[in-house]
Amino acid sequence: MNSLDTLPKTLAQVEKERGKITLKAVYKSAGALTVCPVKDPDRPSFYLGVERLSEDEKRNRDYYVEPETLKLKIKDGKVFDLSKIVDRLNWEWVKYCPEIVMSYEEAQMSGIEVRLYVQIQEVESQKTLSRINLKLKALNLVDADEAMNYSARTRLLGMDMRGQTSLSQKEFLMEEAERHPQKVINVYNSDTIGIRLLVLNALDKGIITYDQSIYSYNTVSLGMSEDAVVEFLTRTVNRPVRDLVQQDLEHMTSSPSQPVQESAARPTQAVQENIAETAPAQSTARPRGGHKQD
Repeated sequence: MNSLDTLPKTLAQVEKERGKITLKAVYKSAGALTVCPVKDPDRPSFYLGVERLSEDEKRNRDYYVEPETLKLKIKDGKVFDLSKIVDRLNWEWVKYCPEIVMSYEEAQMSGIEVRLYVQIQEVESQKTLSRINLKLKALNLVDADEAMNYSARTRLLGMDMRGQTSLSQKEFLMEEAERHPQKVINVYNSDTIGIRLLVLNALDKGIITYDQSIYSYNTVSLGMSEDAVVEFLTRTVNRPVRDLVQQDLEHMTSSPSQPVQESAARPTQAVQENIAETAPAQSTARPRGGHKQD
């Protein structure tokens, strides 16, 4: 039985305003589906979405649902016009059929028994606009950024492009903004950018080491992933360890480069970290023991 508590508000609005509901096939090659009212598991002799009427009440209705005999054939593109009494009463029970779910996303997560899903144009349009706006936001962040920051941004996205031209770095960032806009936005808005760069550079220099699934600094275990290391060094109680890693890195770097600066689109708190970074010759390898960030 479908849970109607999680229906999109817009679907509830369509039902309230007696609009139109379209059912789309999950699998385009599938044929028509025949459905019938579903029995209420909590109330014997009742059916979900079907009003129980007396014989007198039935005689006074232009249309009513006879659950024990009614069957409805539905195919891709079936429209229920809720302004019409027949469609409205049928939709009230059809929406409980286990082969039908209330959204495309729910269909993607359901089993093979699901054949149809509800498509409401207003919902689909809003999803499309949200995706476009997310891409625009990511693209604008990259476009407004300073070229001196590109190398660090690309590295935080899992691609070491130090030593390559700023144009190539920006091209990569723009492509990532198209493909994975939220990941790019996170790189600009995260308040741990400086610490992440510290970890990557410390891995390069062997200050932080990776052995047998554990990242370590001297005798201190930092975690089992780069994210875990960043979380460890972010904690206030571990600030002394972080400072020691920073000091070791500065001692090993003869000419520190500038840290990531504030972009014109959005100031980032972590850019104040004093992160030393040396550019190797055209290397695209991840730091020792590093894992690509999601």
